[in-house]
Amino acid sequence: MIKKTIGVAFLQELYTIQKNVAGFPKSFKIFACDIGWKRSAIVINNNNIDAVAIKQVSDECTTLIEISYTGLNFYAASLYFAIDRDIERDIGKVEGIKELTRGKGLILSVDSNSRSNLWHDMYMNQRGETLEEFIITSDLLLMNEVTGIPTFKTIRGCSWIDLTLCNNVLAQNTRRWMCGEEEISSDQKLTLFDIEAGTSGCNVFHHAGTRYQIKTEDWGKFENKLVSKLLSRFNCVNNFNDLIKCDESNPPVQMNLCRSLLPF
Repeated sequence: MIKKTIGVAFLQELYTIQKNVAGFPKSFKIFACDIGWKRSAIVINNNNIDAVAIKQVSDECTTLIEISYTGLNFYAASLYFAIDRDIERDIGKVEGIKELTRGKGLILSVDSNSRSNLWHDMYMNQRGETLEEFIITSDLLLMNEVTGIPTFKTIRGCSWIDLTLCNNVLAQNTRRWMCGEEEISSDQKLTLFDIEAGTSGCNVFHHAGTRYQIKTEDWGKFENKLVSKLLSRFNCVNNFNDLIKCDESNPPVQMNLCRSLLPF
């Protein structure tokens, strides 16, 4: 943190001694639950960052704070989704945080123990499917970028289970997400991102309908699938060149056809 001048660190499954967060200088501000084991925490290494713990929703696996810095005010949470716990319970925690912070900027750093192609993992499990559906239907945006580097790696395998989520109030201030290969004392890789003060000049839009994550999708695959569906629907020969004939001889295709093709 000192070497990379990291102002705020989100920790999960952290190192503790006698249930207290260990391994940090006394000058650092540490936020974690007051009692019990601590599986999440937030550490601040900048005296100019003002932070207040929000204890209503914090517990051993959830740490929520309010941050004020150079005119920017937002909420930040570190969450650990235990693999042996029903993920619906953890999703309920996130919903409680969203309700408490409604209208304010919010960023979540999550060890999800869930796998999905939505966050660029090679596999999907049931936990990932449940969490993916929640993210898509919620006012949350996934900040993870494609790096080819798994966020979790051991001699037994690797996965992409660590997520950075923002609501659309703060997403425009969140930049340069990356997962590095630098060795740290954890099976999890170090993920880094910047939260910039001020705004990018963009408006914040609130969309209540269905949304799709299209940033990294395979548009060649989408085009081939779309062509196949159109030709099949209008009983055309399965050839790309027949699209013009189909277009001339059939009424306009309704949008719900395209909607049924997504997600891939």
